[in-house]
Amino acid sequence: MEKILREFIIEHMKKNNLFSKKQYGFIAGRSTGLQLLEVIDKWTEALDQGLDIDCIYTDFMKAFDKVPHKRLIAKIKNL
Repeated sequence: MEKILREFIIEHMKKNNLFSKKQYGFIAGRSTGLQLLEVIDKWTEALDQGLDIDCIYTDFMKAFDKVPHKRLIAKIKNL
């Protein structure tokens, strides 16, 4: 179920150009490892300039495990 939903959502977002250049982890060639290298580079540059750094991490890895699947399917059908 998750794979089907993921493919549908990614295709929709690609087709409608909804992915930000800051999006990593769900797009081929834009791994979370690459994101980590880029953010460390930006943070190092900011620290060198005496700037502050604030960050918030979120983890949606198990997001679909907590969603009522019948309700989700009904909402998708309405789309």
